[in-house]
Amino acid sequence: MQIEQTEQTKKIIRYFIEEAKDHFNTIEHGILNLPNTIADQELLSELFRAAHSVKGGAAMLGINSVRNIAHRLEDSFKILRETSIEVDNKLESLFLSVLDTLQELLEQLSNSGLTEKEEKTKLEKLEPVFQELEEHLDDLAGETKGIIVGKIPALSGEKQSFFMAEVSEKMREMLLLFKQNDDASTR
Repeated sequence: MQIEQTEQTKKIIRYFIEEAKDHFNTIEHGILNLPNTIADQELLSELFRAAHSVKGGAAMLGINSVRNIAHRLEDSFKILRETSIEVDNKLESLFLSVLDTLQELLEQLSNSGLTEKEEKTKLEKLEPVFQELEEHLDDLAGETKGIIVGKIPALSGEKQSFFMAEVSEKMREMLLLFKQNDDASTR
């Protein structure tokens, strides 16, 4: 993260760090009590919102590693919200590994700042963990629902061409409507 460190920027980063720590505590508590958390939609929504808030703050400050990780964590929490999953130790452990990396990045940011190289290194080390987490979530969701989450069957060529033609036609109609003058007769 290469941001010119004005006093105002430093102050904003300190606020972000404090807020992110609170969100990390929420996430950690939710993960450590994951069976109870996923049984209560409000608690699960808290996890989702915490990850979402960290993602947004990091994006605003250009802290791409934190933004990317928080975004993927948010996506994983979304799967928990939308799918009935039986929690196991592996799932909790994978979530905690992701959270540990976020906390390490935040610690680096608060101490000496983050370089792009440090961010890239952390992301590269975390990628296999995310892949394992996503595969494990797919497996758990597949066991519960008989499907693999996130996999959509391909359309046949005939259906796809019909779909594309239909969508293109509707888009042209919408464009013509948007180009009309805004008066009482066109509303």
